[in-house]
Amino acid sequence: MQLSLRPAALILAAACLTALGGCANAPTTDAPGQEAAKLTKTQECAVGYDLSRQIYRQARVDGTILHVPKDLGPCGQYAIHYLRLAGYAVVADGSGQNAFTVDTYVLDGGEGFVATATLPSLKVTRAYRPGDGGVYALSPASVIKTPVE
Repeated sequence: MQLSLRPAALILAAACLTALGGCANAPTTDAPGQEAAKLTKTQECAVGYDLSRQIYRQARVDGTILHVPKDLGPCGQYAIHYLRLAGYAVVADGSGQNAFTVDTYVLDGGEGFVATATLPSLKVTRAYRPGDGGVYALSPASVIKTPVE
C-alpha cells in the first residue's frame, strides 16, 4: 500500500517535516554513522503524515502540549489533525518547544529507509521504500513510550 496525499496537500509538501520538525531542507538522522535518507518533499510529507496517523492509531497522550509554527501549510495541518486526535494539545505559537521531529536513515543495502518521529513521551519508527507519489510502508510502526523531559 502506497501512502500518498492529495494534490492540494502537496503544495507545501515539506511543511510537516520542515515546519514541525525543524528539519530544514536537509535530511537528518539520529543514528550515528548512518546515512540520512534523501527524500523528495512529497515523500517527506507522506512520512510525516503516516507517522502522525500511527501515533493517533496506537497511542494516547492526553495533556501533552506541542508548540508549532503558525503557518504549517496543508501538509502540516494533516499531521496536526492526527496529533490532536491522539491527545496532544497543539498550540500554533512558533516557540518550537516540544516539537514533532522526524529523523531518517538509509537501510543497509539502500533499498529503503527508516523514519523515527520523536515527540514528548514517544518515539514512533517505521521502515519505508520510496515510491513515485509518496512512500510504501515496509514494516508496522513501532511505538515506544519515553520519559518526559
